[in-house]
Amino acid sequence: MKRFFSLMLVLALLASIPALATSYTPEGWFPLSDEPVTLQFITKRGSNQIDYGDMLVWQKYEKLTNVHIDWINVPGADFNTRVNTVLASDDLPDGIYKASMNMAALTKWAVDGQILSMSPYMAECPNLTAFYERHPDVVTSVSIDGEIYGVGYYNECPALQVGSRLFINVDWMKNLDIKMPTTIDEYTEVLRAFKAQDANGNGDANDEIPLAIADDAVGTLITTFCGSWGLANHGVKETYIDLDPVTNEIRFYPAAEEFRDLLRWLNTLYTEGLLDQQCFTIAYEEFVADGTSGKVGSFPYVNTTLMGLEEVKFAGLDEALTGPNGDKMFAASQSAVYTPGAFVLCDGCADPLLCMKWVDYFYGVDGAELLFMTEKGKLYDTDENGRNYYVPYVAENPDGLTMSQVIGQYSSWSGGGSPALLIDNYFIGGETRPIPLDAANKMIPWLPETVWEAFAYTTEEQEEKTVLFNDIDSYVKEMRAAFIKGDANLDTDWNTYLGELDKMQLPEYIKLVNAAYARYMGE
Repeated sequence: MKRFFSLMLVLALLASIPALATSYTPEGWFPLSDEPVTLQFITKRGSNQIDYGDMLVWQKYEKLTNVHIDWINVPGADFNTRVNTVLASDDLPDGIYKASMNMAALTKWAVDGQILSMSPYMAECPNLTAFYERHPDVVTSVSIDGEIYGVGYYNECPALQVGSRLFINVDWMKNLDIKMPTTIDEYTEVLRAFKAQDANGNGDANDEIPLAIADDAVGTLITTFCGSWGLANHGVKETYIDLDPVTNEIRFYPAAEEFRDLLRWLNTLYTEGLLDQQCFTIAYEEFVADGTSGKVGSFPYVNTTLMGLEEVKFAGLDEALTGPNGDKMFAASQSAVYTPGAFVLCDGCADPLLCMKWVDYFYGVDGAELLFMTEKGKLYDTDENGRNYYVPYVAENPDGLTMSQVIGQYSSWSGGGSPALLIDNYFIGGETRPIPLDAANKMIPWLPETVWEAFAYTTEEQEEKTVLFNDIDSYVKEMRAAFIKGDANLDTDWNTYLGELDKMQLPEYIKLVNAAYARYMGE
């Protein structure tokens, strides 16, 4: 793959930029074109959103830039299929907005020549380049053979370092005179009390769900608790990979004894009816119905909005739960990169530089304010301490609309995945509402000491890794469900599970990860 540009040169030139989020959009940057210009982007439209062309945010940005976007709105459920079909054809738009591409997808379409390298244009993207200078690990993480093929959904909001948080119904604990747990054993006893003692006080001792999860989010369940077994000790960005604390070498932790112990505990919860028996099949709407009707005692999620009016009854842990072996860590941590490919340029793009300058704005404070806040007085205001907040029309809508439903009439950020930078005081989504924010802040001291970004792989490595990972990932998910439910035995079937992983070429997979890890560490 031809290298057109050295991003590191840009970083060197901008080494004097202060290490904080701000806007580097030069004076006179707008309009981006003297004459009106039209670009075509395909985008993912959420179920709570109107067509992008009718949104206030894009109408305002068009006036600022003199660039009109011909939006091709695709419903979220159909988006990935539609994008794959479009990219496999010769009828390409200028770009894909909210592209939701991981590094495997970016590599595939880069190799096929359907998306363009952005590196030749990065020198004229001051906000993006400043972000990369502040986060040099990100540059390594999102590069393919030294080139950048997608700009991402990035984070510099401290509270969002914490991914899923564990929420507990404090009203139920008060009803039963229970204190906030600090260990896995104490938490288990809380769940047992919720199940046995009519914790919601409605006279029915059988309608409580001590621990619930949303729409088959078993992965979220595991990452929420795995730190209490010392797993995912460098965060969860590099899926299933951490460092063995004994050898300090790369470890595939679903094959570790500690992971077996974690599954054994989850099996206990499931067997005793403490973990929702529908957790492997429950639909999102069913989970919300359980939460809003006061049946949920505890759940892992990024916020509490799914509980509706019941959310005020919940609080996060005061500290990470100490595990059975003394491990005390909250591993569900986010790196700076949420999604590496939130926006891509398509082959044949009419004006790649214009597209890049158009998207760069949203990686600074001014662009974040436009995208996430949109208009002062209408959607948000600022208090005496300079903190932004959504007005009651958004936060407590008189017509009973959720925040996402209101926001979706004006801006496109709800649902995540926008090519933008999440900045404190400008992103005030569900994760930064008072209860989730407090829960996140309490977990920050217990995050892994070092959180990895995703490792970067060569095109050849990525192609081989994707094939191996798909089989390994499917098998791990199948077997962890079987172990939790008791359909497989953790004593008699564990070695068979490990043997099957080896047959799926897990050692070869680890070799690929080791090579990428060595580069990540600069070796």
